Amino acid sequence: MANTDVESTDNNVTNNSSNEGKKGRNRKKKGTPPPSFIDNYLKETNDLINSCLELLDQSNNLKTSIKTGMKDNFTKLKENSVNFANSVKTQIKEAAAKLAEKAAGSRTQPPSSSAQNQLPQLTFSHTPLIPPNRPTTYAAVIKKPVQMHQLKQQNPELVPKTPIKLNNNTMVLKPKITGQDGFQLVKTAINPYTDGVTFAKPLPGGGVLIACQDQSKLKNVQQKLQQNLTPILKKEKRNPEIVIHRLPKLCTAQEIEQAIVNSTGCNPQYTKVMRYRHDDPNSGIFATAVVTPAAWQLLVSTHGKILIGGDSWAVCPVANNIPLIKCTQCHQYGHLKKYCRLPVATKEAGTCLNCTRVNQKNPSATPLDTKHDTHSKNCTSLINHLNAVSKTIQYE
Repeated sequence: MANTDVESTDNNVTNNSSNEGKKGRNRKKKGTPPPSFIDNYLKETNDLINSCLELLDQSNNLKTSIKTGMKDNFTKLKENSVNFANSVKTQIKEAAAKLAEKAAGSRTQPPSSSAQNQLPQLTFSHTPLIPPNRPTTYAAVIKKPVQMHQLKQQNPELVPKTPIKLNNNTMVLKPKITGQDGFQLVKTAINPYTDGVTFAKPLPGGGVLIACQDQSKLKNVQQKLQQNLTPILKKEKRNPEIVIHRLPKLCTAQEIEQAIVNSTGCNPQYTKVMRYRHDDPNSGIFATAVVTPAAWQLLVSTHGKILIGGDSWAVCPVANNIPLIKCTQCHQYGHLKKYCRLPVATKEAGTCLNCTRVNQKNPSATPLDTKHDTHSKNCTSLINHLNAVSKTIQYE
C-alpha cells in the first residue's frame, strides 16, 4: 500500500508538472503571436506579382526570351519577399524573448539581512551650521550687543573706492589723428607714479579722461601729450543779454551801442533793434544787446536804466533778456520748426501742451498745472526752461 501511495503521489507530481509546462508553452504562444501586418504585406506582394505574371502571359508581342527573363525576376521577387517576412518574424520573436528575460531578471528578491550586515558601516561627522550660544532670531540678535572685536575685519582690497568726479584737476584729451587710440598713447608716454596721474579712463571715439593730483601735474601731462593729443575745452558760458524798452522812434543800433559804451565803458558784442509788433509800423521799438558780465551788472543790477542820446534824449529801462527758442510745430522749447522731429501738436483752449507732456512722462511726480496757455508767463515748463538756460550764461 505504501508503494502504491508513493507511486500515486509521483504520478500526481509529474502530471502537475506536465500540465504546468503545457500552460507555460501555451502562454508563450499567446504572448508572441505572429504580427498580422507582415502576413498582409506578404499577401499583397504575392497578389501583385501574380497579376504581373498573368499580364505577362497575356502579352503576345513580347519575345519568349523577354517573357522568361521577366518570369524569373518575378519568381525571385516572390522568394525574397517570403524570406524577408520570415526574417522579420524571427527578429520580433527574439526581441520579445530578450524583453521577457530582462523583465524576469528585474524581479529579483532584496538582499538578505546577513548580506546587509556584511556592508561596511559609514560614519558621518555632523557639524552644526549655527554655532552654539548664537542667537537665531532677529529679536535675540538685537538684544545681544555686538562687541567691536567680534566684527570681521574687511579686506582692504574689497573696500569700495569713491568714484572719480570731474573737477579742475581733470581733462579730456582726443587724438589729433582720427582712428588712433588715445588711451594707448597715454600709456606709452606717461608714468602715473612720477607724473602724478591718479585716474585714466578710455572714452568713445579714442578719447581719454585723465585726473591728476593738482594743476601743475595736469599741465605737465598736457605738455607731454601735446604732440599726439589735444585737450577738449570745456563748454564755456556765454555772455548775458539785455533788453532796452521804450526807445525813441528814430533810434538806431549805433546810438544804442554808443549809449552802452558811455554807461559801462564796454563795447557790446551784438545789438539789434526790433518792433514789439513786427507787422505794425506804428508800434514802439525795443533793442537787445549782448554785453559783457561787467556791463550787465552795471546796467541791470545797479542802474536799471540807460540814457539814449541823439535827436531825442530818453532814459529807457533795462532788463535781463534770456533768448527763448520755441518750435511752432510742437510748441516745445529749445529747437526750431525746421529741426523738429515731432508730429504737429493740436492745442486745446486753456490747456498747456508742455505741462501736459511733463505730467504724462512723469506720472508718479507731482502733476503740474495745465489750465493756462502755452505762452503764459506763469507756465511751469517755461519757468524751468528759463532757469536751465540761465545756468549757461555768465552773469558775473
